[in-house]
Amino acid sequence: MQKKTVVSFFIATLCSAAASVAAVLIFSLVVTLTGLSDSFITPVNYVIRLLSIVFGAFLFAAGEKGILKGALLGLGYFLVTNLVFSLISSNFNVSVALFIELIYCLIVGAIAGVLAVNIKKR
Repeated sequence: MQKKTVVSFFIATLCSAAASVAAVLIFSLVVTLTGLSDSFITPVNYVIRLLSIVFGAFLFAAGEKGILKGALLGLGYFLVTNLVFSLISSNFNVSVALFIELIYCLIVGAIAGVLAVNIKKR
């Protein structure tokens, strides 16, 4: 990988993770202030992840190899956000849910990377 690509990867990963952390904090404030049902939390968290990964993929997956760059971005996003949220909560559990989240991030990243490459070509 070229140095520019590596730098671009780290910038996109950190931007997508920062967007996710900000969105989660805003959503937690909304839940606290409105008393929103717990049943909304998981779906909204998945939407936040999706939008954050798509955002990062559009920053990173320019030019070519969109599926590879997108999946790599999804992996980076997964690692960074799990590290951040584990540090915040002082808790880290390896579970089936964590594996499902990894697969989700990889798939969303790959799809977003393909979209980013094809949309940017136009």
